[in-house]
Amino acid sequence: MTENASPTTTPQPPPKRHLKNFLLDKKFQLTYALIMVGVAMVATGILIALIWIQANAANRVAERQFDDTKAMHKRQSAEMIAMFNKQSAKTQEVFTQESTETQKVFKEKTKQATDVLALLQTQEEFKEMADTMLKEIQQKDAEVIQKHAAQIKEKEDELKKEIEAVRKAKEEQLKAAKEKLDNDNAEAAALRAKNDLRIKIGVIAFSVLFVIILFLYTIVLTHKVAGPLFKISRYLDRMTANDLGPVWPLRKGDQLQEFYGHFERAHDAVADRLKKDVEILSGVIEGLPDGDAKDALVALKAEKERSLNPPKN
Repeated sequence: MTENASPTTTPQPPPKRHLKNFLLDKKFQLTYALIMVGVAMVATGILIALIWIQANAANRVAERQFDDTKAMHKRQSAEMIAMFNKQSAKTQEVFTQESTETQKVFKEKTKQATDVLALLQTQEEFKEMADTMLKEIQQKDAEVIQKHAAQIKEKEDELKKEIEAVRKAKEEQLKAAKEKLDNDNAEAAALRAKNDLRIKIGVIAFSVLFVIILFLYTIVLTHKVAGPLFKISRYLDRMTANDLGPVWPLRKGDQLQEFYGHFERAHDAVADRLKKDVEILSGVIEGLPDGDAKDALVALKAEKERSLNPPKN
């Protein structure tokens, strides 16, 4: 009885990678991925905290600068108004002094004239004339003083009006400048808050996206390690079940290529020894007569051939 050697099988292309098969070793892959995510979350948390602190510090500095500018503007406004009031008071004092001095000059002139007329009044023939002239001088002096006082009063009133108008205009300008400063401060604060919110949302979104990408990348990376180990464990289970079928190569990009090469060589060595056993059994069977011993060897040979070329499921 002639027995043929085990037929060779043609290797099939390796199966494609599917999303559902990425978690081959859930405990190992998820543990490693969660550790990486935890480290990334701590790092991004520190980054977010630093950005948050820096943004708040910048806001406080800007607000302090605006407060200092506002205080300086208020102080300068008060100093300007005080100086303006001081100048107005000095101007009023000058007008009052001028009016007083004018009245004093007229009084002195009147006194000189009245002194001369008083001497004339001692003379009987000049007394009536002196009385008349004294009354006229006193009347004219009074009219001149009254007229001059009215002119000074009119100029003083006009100056007061001009000063008050200038004061109101200056106060309006200071008020407008203060309102503009307040509006600029409010707009700057709103803009800072808006920019801070954008930065914070951007950092948080980037951190979340970074964590998700890192988690998925870690799953893919660990899959490239877990995949070869899973495949080796499956082949070991098949070898335990007396299945020495062909070993398919790893996918492109899988890790542990060198380790898997050692496993392939060990598997091929076991399969080669099994093939030699089949050849030896074939020779022994050809020289044996029919009987139980030959049937047992034929059954053993068939079992070894099935190990080398297992039936397809």
